[in-house]
Amino acid sequence: MSNVADPNTKISPDHSYRNVVLAGIPTNRYPYLLMKHIFYDQLEVREGVVLDLGCGRGDQMAALEELGFDIIGIDREGGPNVTHICNFAENPLPLDDNSVDVVFSKSVIEHLYLPQIENYMKEIMRVLKPGGQVAIFTPDWIYCWDDYYAGFTHVTPFTTRSLGMCLEIYGFADVRTEVITQLPSVWHSRFFLFLADITRLIPAKKSWHKWIRWSKERQALGWGRKPAGTASVAPE
Repeated sequence: MSNVADPNTKISPDHSYRNVVLAGIPTNRYPYLLMKHIFYDQLEVREGVVLDLGCGRGDQMAALEELGFDIIGIDREGGPNVTHICNFAENPLPLDDNSVDVVFSKSVIEHLYLPQIENYMKEIMRVLKPGGQVAIFTPDWIYCWDDYYAGFTHVTPFTTRSLGMCLEIYGFADVRTEVITQLPSVWHSRFFLFLADITRLIPAKKSWHKWIRWSKERQALGWGRKPAGTASVAPE
């Protein structure tokens, strides 16, 4: 019997990224609090059409819908909350030019190689309305390097600096970035942010408590705006 694997063998849907990785993440109110913070406090947007690109199991979609947005969810895998299935790393998005007010993409860009990032960024630019905004959320290498590749599908690390450069290279205006701590209590409290900063420096295991983990594992968040008057044409 040959020991060579059949190249045409497909991975079972039961072994998809969603079912293997995301299934172990509990559902809670955090996505709602995060979306409210990013959209209301950071982007200052309270209505419109939002594309959740790489929507996973739809936690952010549900939160954004609760906040009153019109939601489109695109992912490379099917699921109950996915509006469109699309390999957006290589193919055009199944959306019209200039049709979306905001593109939000969390924990996606780090899973893409550089040629795939080009398609991803250009398609975001194409589907955004002139003046529309993109918000990209990804682990910050500076804070997550020690176990970054524990997520074996991580291939392209980012920092706030490199994420900002990426947005500028692909034509976005008004680019800004920041490091975000995934603890809602620190978003509006300098005191709790100070405590998180102190915790980050303590040699404690991240597995001991979620406060310790998220004080240490911080994210890079980048925003950009599609310049007004930018023409978008879908590739032929």
